[in-house]
Amino acid sequence: PALQASAPVGFLGHESGISPDGKTFYSASPGTPTLTAVDLSVPFAPVPIWRGNYTSHGLSISDDGNRAYLSSGNGKGVLILDVSEIQSRQPNPQVREIASITWPNQSIPQNAIPFTRDGKPYLLEIDEYSTNNPGEDSSVASHGEFVGAGRIIDISDETNPKIVSDLRLEVHEPENRAAIKDDPGASNITGGYAGHYCDIPTRVNPDIAACSMILSGLRIFDIRDPANPREVAYFNAPVQPRIITQPAPASNWAMSKPAFVPERKEIWYTDGYSGFYVVRVTNGAW
Repeated sequence: PALQASAPVGFLGHESGISPDGKTFYSASPGTPTLTAVDLSVPFAPVPIWRGNYTSHGLSISDDGNRAYLSSGNGKGVLILDVSEIQSRQPNPQVREIASITWPNQSIPQNAIPFTRDGKPYLLEIDEYSTNNPGEDSSVASHGEFVGAGRIIDISDETNPKIVSDLRLEVHEPENRAAIKDDPGASNITGGYAGHYCDIPTRVNPDIAACSMILSGLRIFDIRDPANPREVAYFNAPVQPRIITQPAPASNWAMSKPAFVPERKEIWYTDGYSGFYVVRVTNGAW
């Protein structure tokens, strides 16, 4: 590998997205309205070509590069943007808002990934952490009452997206929060029993979604029927003693975006306290 460029092309970036053709990089920031599109056509000379007034924790770009799916865009759960003029490199490109969608138990929207199942388009979205103040003004809480967790959104009509199902565990439900509040690590404000990052092995007809659910470890869902996902497997990393035990005593801290080796039915992810894992899904669960 050779470093091609290091340039101040974003502003207070956090996560990012890239068009599948590799030519447009999007720098996102959840704290400032500074979404920036960067032309990577010449890798050693990246050039900002557009900056918009959008806050975004993370984002994904459609396969054709014409849509951006923003999480937590300007206080909205998921915001769909038409970025086709950026993709086609029109002079002075304009970006158009297509639609947005929120949900009642929204915590901190993290990322939304487009996929199709049997030709029908969806988004897989995941919220991070928990909150006591769900909705557009949600803030992170220590073992909050509400956990956003994950959901599948039907975008067949992209002007009217609809949530068709949720990816949740029993520990995420409000009626169970009090019973588990004293578990080791449950009160970690950037952890606890909540969601953080999901991924899929392919954008076309994925069979599973793998989610890093922080204290609950790696959780795997069958999403062949997007309206009726079900958990089919899980992996909790071995818990090791640690010198500093607060605010997170010995527990799982599964935070990373999983990756896949489908031909071996493997999922790769990291636990924040114990490192990198290659997990093989057995017994026909995948």
